[in-house]
Amino acid sequence: LASALAMWWSGREQSCSNRLLRRLSSVLAALGVRSTPAAPPRRLRLAVVGDCHGQYNEDDNAALLALVPDAALFVGDYDNEAADIPRTIAKLHGALPVASIMGNHDAWYLSKLIARERMALDSASSSASSLAPGAQPRLGESAEFESVRQQHSLLAPSNVGWGRRDFEALPLSVVGGRPLSSGGASLERHARMYSSLWGVRGAEESAAVIAKHVRAAPPGAATVMLAHN
Repeated sequence: LASALAMWWSGREQSCSNRLLRRLSSVLAALGVRSTPAAPPRRLRLAVVGDCHGQYNEDDNAALLALVPDAALFVGDYDNEAADIPRTIAKLHGALPVASIMGNHDAWYLSKLIARERMALDSASSSASSLAPGAQPRLGESAEFESVRQQHSLLAPSNVGWGRRDFEALPLSVVGGRPLSSGGASLERHARMYSSLWGVRGAEESAAVIAKHVRAAPPGAATVMLAHN
């Protein structure tokens, strides 16, 4: 009985909807306005690659391209600050739309050094002035920053951490979550790192940055949230 009632109600809703559309078309025609039916949304084919942890190479690039996706999304944790996988991913830039974000393992050693205050951040990176999230972080000049700096440089064209990439031809907008994340508590655990490198000082600021990019996504574009954790 419930199923029969649901089908009957669905039919009534569809009938009412059709009548309203016909009436609206008649009104528009009387006003000399031609109504054009909206085109059905295009289906996007997205390839998502996550948590490689050292297991990604040129063969995987070839396999990914063979899938012919509309875009490829990389969710981080490439290989404990090693640059080999970011360098391989960088070869896809220009071959297809790519969005990427860095996971907690991509600053595995740096985050621990900063959290335990075993190293002093230089004056540029520890400045109280805020850097706009979505830009590259203020990495210091010391050797401890080098591996993270290199990864950011390689992934710069696709990086969406606290930012957004718009692919107008698809149309697709990819909004990035918090970079280098290992979950909610890590924002407090690595507060000094986030404040120093990006100028973001807490969960509310992080959420505000992400929400700002979601609201600014181009109208009509499919919006995808890309985050590591």
